[in-house]
Amino acid sequence: MVKTLSLLHPAQRFLYEYGAFVSFWGHFEMSLEVLSLLLQKPDSAAWTNTEVQNHCQRINPKTAGGKREVVLTQIAHAPEDYTDIGEAIKKVFQVAERNDWIHCVILNPKGDFSEMRRLRIHQPFRVENTAVAFEGATEDFAAFYQAYGEFEQVVNRRFPPGLIQGANRYLVKLQSRP
Repeated sequence: MVKTLSLLHPAQRFLYEYGAFVSFWGHFEMSLEVLSLLLQKPDSAAWTNTEVQNHCQRINPKTAGGKREVVLTQIAHAPEDYTDIGEAIKKVFQVAERNDWIHCVILNPKGDFSEMRRLRIHQPFRVENTAVAFEGATEDFAAFYQAYGEFEQVVNRRFPPGLIQGANRYLVKLQSRP
């Protein structure tokens, strides 16, 4: 796989990496939803369809930052010390925000991958349009994957059988009829 990626034009490799990042970011957001429910009710096998669906209605519309705040607030008020999970969440956000990957749109203005642009809108309204530097860009994503992996490991240690099984139950119950 690495050999194949190295054959791509730098812009194409960047788009591949960015696409993978967007997928992982979506999974991270869902993991925050699942973690929020785990903090309320640690035994995912005991979740009812209605509990999961009501939880999703409350938390799913929030941005990733909003979900982060919900989970960090839950951690701060939890009877048990979950500081390690809170720190892991903060690290994932720090890495992702450092390069603005979660707050931007990537453009291919010439259509030939010769130039990629990062478009970001700031509040109060200000548009930033910068060139994507391909050198080192894929290493930026590697740091995110590392932080995300550490987050999953911490949660899996604290809430066995972990996020994957919790996420699978969450998704199945979301799709079930009450």
